[in-house]
Order: sequence, then C-alpha cells, then structure tokens
Amino acid sequence: MFSPVQLIKTAYRLLLVTVCFSLPILAQSDGQLWLSTSKRLYSSGNLSFKFYGETRLLDDGTDAFGHFFGPTVSYRAKPWLTLGGAVKMIHFKSADNFAKIRRPEVQATIHFKLLDRLSYSHRNRYEYFSREGRDDTERLRSRINFSIPLRNSSISKIYFGNEFFYRPDTGSWELNRLVPIGLTFKLPRKQSLSLFYMIEHIRRNSLDNHTLGVSYSF
Repeated sequence: MFSPVQLIKTAYRLLLVTVCFSLPILAQSDGQLWLSTSKRLYSSGNLSFKFYGETRLLDDGTDAFGHFFGPTVSYRAKPWLTLGGAVKMIHFKSADNFAKIRRPEVQATIHFKLLDRLSYSHRNRYEYFSREGRDDTERLRSRINFSIPLRNSSISKIYFGNEFFYRPDTGSWELNRLVPIGLTFKLPRKQSLSLFYMIEHIRRNSLDNHTLGVSYSF
C-alpha cells in the first residue's frame, strides 16, 4: 500500500516526464479565467448525453474573448476505454468582433489504475474547424492525466495533467497546456465542482497564459 504522499510524489514524477517536452515559462504572460458547465441531458448504462457551455476571460479575468457551447456524447465501450464526440459552436474574439466557428470533434480515452489509488487516463481528440471566409482547418490533441482519490475529505480527488496540440496542416505543435494542480470537490445529487490552475504555452509567439479554471457539472 502507498501513502497519499507517496502517490502524489509518484504522479508528479510521471508528469515531469511530459513536462520535459514543454517549453519553459517565459516573461510574456497573461492571466485568464475559464468558466465552464456541463448539464446531463440523458444517461442510460454506458451512454451519456450532455450540453456543454464555457466562457473564457483574459486580461486577468476582466475581458471575455471566447464562448463555447454545444451537445456532447460519451460511451464507455470497455472498462478501460471511453469514446466521445461533440459539435461545439465557438464565438471567438477577433479584433473588435466575435468570429463564429463550428467545431465537430471525436475522441477516445483510455483509463486504468497504475497503483492502488493512482489512476491514469490518456485522451486523444480530433477537431475540425469551420469558419466563414477562411479555409477549414484540423487539429489533434493528446492529453495525459493522473488522479488520486482522497478519503474522508470534502475534496474527492486531486489531479495533474498535460496536453499537447498538433496542427496537421502546418506540421507543428502549436501549444501546450500544463495543469500542475487540480481539485474536484464532493457535491450532493451527482454534482461536481472542479478548480484547476493551468499554464498554457503558445509556441507561435512564446506567450504563456496563467489560467484559473472553474468547472461545474450537474
């Protein structure tokens, strides 16, 4: 058996392996706030439909620059494999206006236990962007995540993760999102609340965004 401290140290060692592929934190940065919610519409067995909504704010959380919303679906095909998809509408700030973007996406996530109380998941997602007046584009995302459940606490789990974004049309890794700490809280009636801190590195302009994320599902 491993103690909680040993589990956290093990998870961080594994996470640091992926951080080696990320660029270091640079001087140019911005503080952001991401607020998201997910409403369960239908659930039966291994199949689940939800509606997702998100707002992103920059300039230290004072200026909205992105809105995301749309239906999502997930299906647990195997105990270790979950398949999913979504069609999201995005309003993204461009100059003084908001561009309208449609983003269908499909994904597959493997998940299993590494140790007694240390879980690992790896999500791979394909996204297709359609925007009026511009060529359609594609993007691939790969995210690893480690989580540790906590007992006898109002916090249900602690997690860490790292995600890489790849553009097939340019053949480049465009950005990286590192979550060194995230917390999920226990709520009644199948609700959950998560808080996380994320460092997003955009390689094109060497910009680092420091983000506080709040996610609520019900």
